[in-house]
Amino acid sequence: YRQGDDGPGMIGIESTGGTSSGDASGNPPVVFSPRFKSNKEILKTLAEDGFLDAGTPEALYVLDHVSYQHLLPYIKVLDSLPAWEQRTVNMVHNLLTFDRRMQSMLMKYIGIFEAQFRAQYLRTMALEHGPYAIYDGSLFLRPDNYGKSFRSYSEEVDKRISRDKPFRAAFDAGRGRLPIWMGLECMTLGTLSALFSNTADKSVTDAVVESFRCTKAELTSWTKTITAVRNICAHFEPLFIRAQLPSQPKGIIGNTCPRRSPLYAIVLLGRLLEDMEFESYDGNLIYARRLEMDAREYLLMLENFCGGVLPLPSVPQNWRTYLHVLS
Repeated sequence: YRQGDDGPGMIGIESTGGTSSGDASGNPPVVFSPRFKSNKEILKTLAEDGFLDAGTPEALYVLDHVSYQHLLPYIKVLDSLPAWEQRTVNMVHNLLTFDRRMQSMLMKYIGIFEAQFRAQYLRTMALEHGPYAIYDGSLFLRPDNYGKSFRSYSEEVDKRISRDKPFRAAFDAGRGRLPIWMGLECMTLGTLSALFSNTADKSVTDAVVESFRCTKAELTSWTKTITAVRNICAHFEPLFIRAQLPSQPKGIIGNTCPRRSPLYAIVLLGRLLEDMEFESYDGNLIYARRLEMDAREYLLMLENFCGGVLPLPSVPQNWRTYLHVLS
């Protein structure tokens, strides 16, 4: 929905009760109100609570394009940082922009990892067990888990064949089955990860993990975290202002970045993509180094905006040390 400029609007929307809170966390309370508050009313409250630019056209422009409910987590973070005593809507918007830039970057490199994961699993599974291996429950360790994954896979295939004629033709030719090279294109990363971790043939799983230079347990754990991060990014939910990741992965040997930190998602992707590097004139193929360069650029932008040290609890102060490992 889009918040209105004047007068009452939608019923039952949570509205601001101010950000100068007396509670221990310093977070602005969210007070349920049966009356929808307009953007101008919200800005008036923010002005009373000390947001210096709440009366400017720029502040109104921000709320016209991003709902207060979506901004609220960023307001809470700003309110909890003692380094920023003079708060502004502009600061809130800059935190939101930083988060979105970091998420867009992550989505790009998650896509690169996901493509390799699919390619390796496809190649080994098809060579060992044929084009319809996904439909053979005997190739998987735990029947209950396979049944759950297969139901998800079937739903994903149904969505694809409903809009893609070549996939529909292949599905019909296979008598209700898709060959694995097409089926994997329908799968979400979560479904692919679940099928991989449940695959019984060790020669298949060993070939996949060898391409990432890790163990099956590590790849399963890391992919679970990456999937959770991907789902956050897909909906632009807050990520880099979080205190911790939604799923804490296994540690990477030789890297001491806190595993709870959202920065660890970048370190994790760099670790998975580094084996894809080779000496080439094309810098876009050096994935881990490109990831480090992109992350460093956005972190430096926020650091400059903050006037020095990054105050976010989600980003360790020695973040350069952790990213340097990727170079």
